[in-house]
Amino acid sequence: MVGRMLNEKRTSAWILLFFLLAFLNKIATPEEKDNFKPKYSIKLTCGMGYSAIGDINKTLESFNNNSRFESARLNTPDLINGEIVALENRNLDLEAEFRLHISPKIALSFATSSPVIKKNESSLTYIYRGSAGDQIHSYNFKPEVKVWMPLRVSFGYSLYSSSKLNLFFYGGINYYIIKASEFRRFELIPPVGSSDRAIRYWETKNKIYSGLHGGIEIDYNLIKNMAFVLEVEGKYARIGYLKGTMLEETDFFEFGQEGFLYFFNMWDDYIGVRYDDLKVWYAPPEFSTRDYTGIKKAVLDLSGFSFKVGIRIRLF
Repeated sequence: MVGRMLNEKRTSAWILLFFLLAFLNKIATPEEKDNFKPKYSIKLTCGMGYSAIGDINKTLESFNNNSRFESARLNTPDLINGEIVALENRNLDLEAEFRLHISPKIALSFATSSPVIKKNESSLTYIYRGSAGDQIHSYNFKPEVKVWMPLRVSFGYSLYSSSKLNLFFYGGINYYIIKASEFRRFELIPPVGSSDRAIRYWETKNKIYSGLHGGIEIDYNLIKNMAFVLEVEGKYARIGYLKGTMLEETDFFEFGQEGFLYFFNMWDDYIGVRYDDLKVWYAPPEFSTRDYTGIKKAVLDLSGFSFKVGIRIRLF
C-alpha cells in the first residue's frame, strides 16, 4: 500500500513537471520562439553536500548516548572509554551535467554526480564495577552506506537573464542505487569464568530508488562561451522497505535470516538500559514487548542539500 502511494507520488511529480514545462514554454514571446535555435552546454561543479542518513545514525547515536553511558561519562569517567561514532553527514559533491536549452527560458538537463561512500569504525569499552570485581563490556561497530553515481533529470526555467547574469530555477527526479550494512561485535569479560562473544552482521540488497530535487543556479558570464556557476540544491529521498540478510553468531549458536531491515527500541539486559537498534527480520514480533518497542521498517534518508560552484561551457 505504501509502495503504491510512493509510485503515485512520483508519477504525479512527472505529470506536474510536464505541465510546468508546457506552461513555461507557452509564456515565451513569439519573437523569442521564432528566433531561437536549440543550444547545448555542459556544467562541471564541485561543492559540499549534507545528507540526513536516517535510522542508521539514529541507532548509533542512541547506543552511544544511552543513559548508562552518559551517567558513566559524567560521574565515573574512568569506567568508560571510547565512543560509537555516527556516519558523517557531509560529503564532497562532484557533478557533471549536460543541458539542452529548448527555448530562451526553458532547459532539460541530465546529470550524474560522484558516488557516496560513508563508513567508519569505532569502539567503546564500559566497565561495570560489582562486588565480585570488574565486568568489562567491549563494543565494536562498522556501519557503511554506499550510493552509486546518482542520476538526475531536471526541467529548468530562467527567472532572470541579462548579458552577464542568468538566474535559473530547476527541479526534477533523482535516481539512486543504494546499499547499507553494519558489523557489530560485543564481548563480555566477567570477573571470573570465560567471556561471552556475540557478532551480528546485516546488509541490505541493492535498491533502485527515485527521489525529488530542486535548486537555484546563478550563472555569471566570464567570456562568450563560459560562465561561473553558483548553485544551491535540495533533495528529498527517504528510502524504506530495504530487503536484506542478517547473520548472528555467538559461542553457542549461529543464526541467519532474510527479510526487511527494521528499526526499533530495545532493552539491553547486560547494561540495563534502552536504546534504538536495527535488525533484519523475515517477520518482526507481532506486538511490542519489554525487549522490543516502536518497531517499524527502517529508513535510509538521503534528503539534504548541497552548495556547489563550477563552470558552464556552451557547446553550440
